[in-house]
This record gives sequence, structure tokens and C-alpha cells, in this order.
Amino acid sequence: MVSSTGDALLVSPAPMMWDSTAAAGTEPSATSSGDSLIEVPVEAESIQRHTTVLTLTPEAEELTGADVTYPVFIDPSIGPSRLNYLVVRSNASSYYNNSAETLRVGYCGWSGCTPYYSARAYFSFNIATLKTWEGANPVIAKATLNLNQVHNGSAASSNVQVHQASAFNSSTAWPGPLGSLLETGGRAGVGGLQFTSANLANYVSASAKSGVINFGLRAPNESDKYGWKRFDNNPSLTVQYIFPAGTPTGLTLGNALACTGRTYARTKQPTFSATGREFNSNGPVPIDVQFQILQATSDTQVGALGTIRTQRGVNVSWTTGSTLADGDYRIRARTVTALTDGTSSTSPWTTPVPFTVDTTVPAIPDMKSFTHPSAANRSQRTR
Repeated sequence: MVSSTGDALLVSPAPMMWDSTAAAGTEPSATSSGDSLIEVPVEAESIQRHTTVLTLTPEAEELTGADVTYPVFIDPSIGPSRLNYLVVRSNASSYYNNSAETLRVGYCGWSGCTPYYSARAYFSFNIATLKTWEGANPVIAKATLNLNQVHNGSAASSNVQVHQASAFNSSTAWPGPLGSLLETGGRAGVGGLQFTSANLANYVSASAKSGVINFGLRAPNESDKYGWKRFDNNPSLTVQYIFPAGTPTGLTLGNALACTGRTYARTKQPTFSATGREFNSNGPVPIDVQFQILQATSDTQVGALGTIRTQRGVNVSWTTGSTLADGDYRIRARTVTALTDGTSSTSPWTTPVPFTVDTTVPAIPDMKSFTHPSAANRSQRTR
């Protein structure tokens, strides 16, 4: 949502929706998303209230269309809630969670700041959604820090630095717990300012285990009054993430025959089953269980890759689309998360399981009797 001048007033990641259709296509890589995506159009209504709730409603035909495969998933990225904020000043008192104050950054060498001082701002976010779950850490695809600049000491564009920070509280004083530099950016005038970098995403990933992330803002030159800035005290953080896929369990051949330590399939189109795994802490997400048949002595694929759309913990079956010649093969499986935010996660393959296709019809057995020879039987029947 932007103002009439084009400045950002409300920032949110684009919500995405997808159904359970398993789109045919080439084998996905570990950094590609699925193809069955629907971007949900959103309309915003202009209102006059200072506090409002924005409701996103998908179009009815996207939920009830004849070509929709259920279940349908709606998945906005998370927007962690800001926890606390602090401004520390070089020769003045700090203020903590003061809703009447803005986030001040830089050297205030202007009237109204007597005595002059330098300021840094700190703030934190709740990222408990990203905590390790069942031993798995989330993969952060993208992180965006959103600030709203309400004052700039210069008519020209000037920069502000975004840093890592340690924990802080109401007793924290100048210079504050500033950490490593993450990103530098700026603008002239007032309006929205966004920071998105690999450093920022890596910092979110490193902070995920604690459930809280802290940031610090400082001016590149803390003695230059033209670098003085003030920001709204409601910064936001948008994170696109995915929990890793887990290697499937229970890979088996249906209707198999076991003989002398070998597993046999008595059909040229055998059926295999496995259970996919993923570690999303907020509930199951759609996954693809992929089956791959290999040659007996190499990792050369035989036939097409099989893909079944499902959810974690569900045992699924796949029958080869093409016929297999009699002979020795191996089968393996993996899990691919089927999310829509531009990232994906692919598990390692299972250990290949050897099997043999043998459709040869056994020969008719030759039956003999030592007590009733066939000639004697014929002689007895003629009496």
C-alpha cells in the first residue's frame, strides 16, 4: 500500500496460493520451486481509521474451480512482530519503548538538540516461528527489513547503517550493543526504506534458534549533522523461509517376492511406496515424494522420474510409467518441499534398494512316479 506520492505506507509479502496438482515437468533442483502456483490478487480498501485489520480473501473461483485439486494451501510469508526498541544518546538519557518518540540516528547538531549529541537506535523482533523443530533448522530464502523515514537532516539522499546487535533493555546506555555491519542504504526526504541482502538473511538464519533477533541503526559518520535521521518506531521484518525436507522412510516394492536374499518383481511395471518427511514447525506443507529407478551398477536413471504430491507422514505409492525389461535394477526416493515463495528444499536420496524384474513363466514341471510307472498305469486302465 503506497501513498499518493508513491511512498510505502504498508508493507507485506505477496500472499501465494496453490492446490495439490502435481504439475508435470523436468526434475526440480534444490533451488527451484514447483510449477502449480496461483498468485492471489489483493484489493485494498481506503479507510480513515488509524488502526485497522487488513483481510486478504482469495477469489472464490480459485477455491471451487473444476480444475482445482484439493487440498488447497494459502501461505503468506511471516512478518515477525517487533518486541522492543531503544534509542541511546551520547550525552543524554536513553528512552526505551516510548511510543511518543521516534528512532533517532546520527549526530543531532541542530537547534533543539542542545547540547548536541549522537544517537543510535536498537529494536528487536520475535522470530519464534523460525526456531529449530525436530532437530531441523529453517532455510532462509529472503529477509527484508522495512523502515519508514520521517526526517532527514539533508535535502539530498543520505545513508544509514543496519547492524547486528546484542540484547538490550531499559538500562542500556550509549553506545549500546552494536554488532557487525549488515547493510548500508538511504534515501532523501521521507518515506519507506528497505534492506534486503544475503548478510541480512544469514543473520536471521543464525538468530533463529534463539527466537529473537536484534538490530541496530547508526550513521556512517556520527559527527556529521547532515546524516541526522529519524524513523517511525514500528520497523518490520519480512522473512521467506522453508524447513528442510527429510529423507523418505519405508521405501518398499509392492507384491515383492524374496528369494536367496534378493527382491523380485513379477511385473514389468512394479509399484513402490514410501513416506515423505518435512520439518515445518507450523504444520504440514505440501511435498513431493520422488521415485527414481537406477541401473544395477550405476546411477544412470532408467525411465522417467516418478513424483507424487502428498503431505508428511502419508505413505504413497507410485507405479512405473514405462515397462522394465527383465533384469536387475535399484530404486531410491527423496522428498521435495513444494512451496511457493521462490525457494525449495530437497532431501538426500534414500539408500538405493536393489530388485530384480523377472517375468519369465516357469516351465511345466515333469512329474514321475517310481511306484506307478506310466506304462503300468495304462495297462491297468485297459483291464
